[in-house]
Amino acid sequence: MEKTALSKNYKIKIGDAKLAVGIDDSFYSSVGYEKRADLSAKYLHYHAAHEMFLCIDGGVTVYTKDGEVEYCDTAVVIPPFFEHFSVRTSAYRILFSIDSAGDSDFSKFISGISESDAIIKINAPKVCATYFDELRLALTSSDPLSDEVAELLLKLFFHKLYDGSQTPKKTQKRTSAANYLTKIDSLIFNFEEEVTLEYAARVLGLSTKQASRVIKKHYNAPLSHLIMQRRLDAARRLLETTDMSIAEISEFVNFHSESYFYNCFKREYGMPPRKYRELIKK
Repeated sequence: MEKTALSKNYKIKIGDAKLAVGIDDSFYSSVGYEKRADLSAKYLHYHAAHEMFLCIDGGVTVYTKDGEVEYCDTAVVIPPFFEHFSVRTSAYRILFSIDSAGDSDFSKFISGISESDAIIKINAPKVCATYFDELRLALTSSDPLSDEVAELLLKLFFHKLYDGSQTPKKTQKRTSAANYLTKIDSLIFNFEEEVTLEYAARVLGLSTKQASRVIKKHYNAPLSHLIMQRRLDAARRLLETTDMSIAEISEFVNFHSESYFYNCFKREYGMPPRKYRELIKK
């Protein structure tokens, strides 16, 4: 992928699946390539990762050696090493690869995409386009946690894509796995308040026992561990990319005290936060 001012690469974890997502500033461009009447071999190309076009607010025409197909109101995934040429009008675009997948329903969905050797269409709810609009804002933001926001938006996008691919019966009343994942990720990302299991249960509309079981099923860890890992990871990034003081970072990611943050960080990374910053910035 060509590097630009807005090129970003993210590693995201959704339940027991891990994805690598690449974004550059062309993913929201109004015009991709000029349409060409003669698609000679030099215009056909392929990627080493999956290429996805979100055709909600715009369409894409995909040319191959066998002809051309226009896609609208859907998500289109082109598999790796598939020769093609794309002409798009305001269709969003990302590149992604699947690092690993487990046994959850979401992992089976994402593995199904990975195993396909042909272009596939996925039903995409309109809210997916909203996530991409917000993602563009996150990429250009000066907020020190903009990468955290971008990762969350990518998770929400894949959650909703998975949710949209499901066709539950009208009589089905159970909340889908994707909606649980979306809500749980939002809780893990919430640095502004104390998120307890009781609070999470209310958000999920479950009993505390049910909430605990759902969280462990999809993340293989209790809520308290997930929240701790997310906040320490955010603190690590702030140490790497900002000049915020240790006290400011501790407060920003909502630790009870600077000493508690110090002990948790040292236990996780094998050194205190100040030493970590000194080593990373050498």
